[in-house]
Amino acid sequence: MSDREKWASPAPTLNTLFSFLCLLFFVLFFKLVDQSALLYLGLIQLGLFPAYFIGALIMLKNGEMISGNIYLIFSTFFTIVPGLTTVGSYIGGIRGWSLDIGILGYQWLFIGLALAFCIPAFAKASKTFFILICCAAISLIVIGLGYLGIISISMYTFIAGSLLFIVAVLVLYMVIAEILGGANINLPLGKPFFK
Repeated sequence: MSDREKWASPAPTLNTLFSFLCLLFFVLFFKLVDQSALLYLGLIQLGLFPAYFIGALIMLKNGEMISGNIYLIFSTFFTIVPGLTTVGSYIGGIRGWSLDIGILGYQWLFIGLALAFCIPAFAKASKTFFILICCAAISLIVIGLGYLGIISISMYTFIAGSLLFIVAVLVLYMVIAEILGGANINLPLGKPFFK
């Protein structure tokens, strides 16, 4: 593939959206909004799906196998699927449906463990990126355990909410660093923990 056929990386945009989504979950978990916000959260997640999906396809077209596949997974497990289940939970709550959220616990546990098993692939990444991947994986595992009733709601919302706030800040910092790097302004991201 020639350089003319490649598109610019959508990573800064996708990472900004990811930071925003993590911040929204922090807000929800720390009860800065009430449960009526679930409808908006679900609709926002659904609205982010096209950007993640198209961005993943651009990355895959550019030969970015790891990033493209990660964002393809994001488009499924962080936008459309949870968006639909969040809207469904909201409607179910209004209608008095009895819904077993345990299935969502398995979903979050699975994706958290999958991300955790990928951590060695990021061992040579910057400290900032490595820390945010670890925080993201732990937060997803904790959410899964909470939905399964293995840990209490107050514990999982505090732990996951705190970790997602850290992820949101670190991702946004990385986006700013990448954009400023294009203007030869280099922000430190930290040398890798492992060489």
